[in-house]
Amino acid sequence: MNTKKRECDYTKYPKVFENTWWGESAYDNTEKNINENRNLFVEEFNILKKKTFLKKLNNFGWLEKDHSRSFDHNESYIDKEGNYILITSPYMVIDDGQINRPEVFKFLTEKGFVVYNRLYANNATTFIKKVKKVN
Repeated sequence: MNTKKRECDYTKYPKVFENTWWGESAYDNTEKNINENRNLFVEEFNILKKKTFLKKLNNFGWLEKDHSRSFDHNESYIDKEGNYILITSPYMVIDDGQINRPEVFKFLTEKGFVVYNRLYANNATTFIKKVKKVN
């Protein structure tokens, strides 16, 4: 019997994160601050469940061909009000005001994403955007 913990099991909300790419992984070197950030994310945004990254969001131009590398480790969630919370965590570092991929930062912030606590890894900056439910 395999008793190795999955990455999602290190959070307080394994049911929310179990269907993510990283959540199903069995790592032994979980970064404690990342899991604390994941817990805070669920609590701060009242996350109900994970949702498949929606193809229809491409209508907003977020997945433009020229900027497809701006998006990495994409996740989307639904909050308790039915809004979508979009997350992307490209490998980039913002350190003491220096940005190693300024074109990615510029593109994502122009699309309304904001920098959030790291949710994927310490060498990937997480950007987040809330999309209001359309009635």
